[in-house]
Amino acid sequence: MSAGDPGSSAVRPSILLMEAAHGGIVNNERVAKSLTRVVLRRLASVGTLAEDREVLGIEALTDRWGLRMKENGRSSWIEITKRDAAVSRPSHLTNGQPLLSGAAVAKEFAEILIKNLSREGAGGDQLPLSLKDKGSTWMIDGSHNADRAVEGTGLCHVEIQKKDCRVVDLCLEYVLHVPSVVKQLLRP
Repeated sequence: MSAGDPGSSAVRPSILLMEAAHGGIVNNERVAKSLTRVVLRRLASVGTLAEDREVLGIEALTDRWGLRMKENGRSSWIEITKRDAAVSRPSHLTNGQPLLSGAAVAKEFAEILIKNLSREGAGGDQLPLSLKDKGSTWMIDGSHNADRAVEGTGLCHVEIQKKDCRVVDLCLEYVLHVPSVVKQLLRP
């Protein structure tokens, strides 16, 4: 597999830059809890997790967030990596189903990530989002400054693996208008 394949273990530069600049895509407890709620609702909707589960707590580990919960007297542990939001979960909870198999769940997951960028001053108002099913991944595009009329923050693009919610690419465009003097110099 090449670094461009969603299933590849190689990390794309966009994800490494997020980790270096912001501590990862899931860089705070609020985002970790919000993403966990989306995943837990998804698991409950397919009948692999009881609605009456008890969440015992969220724990900040070195490179991930851990969520302990209890369901029908059985303890479970779900982790979300800080770097790329990949979710590891007990196999008995998924029945082999991808965590982001539906467009609505993928959109909700992406909204949380993009809103977190916005809180840090980078994302702008990206809603409404558009989704494209790419087979094993979802491509989610924002709509901020789509016409590129204003200098500054532009569109946000996020690609997320369906099977484990791993963000395989994240791009935030920046619009910079070229002055007409420079355009003239660049003409052949």
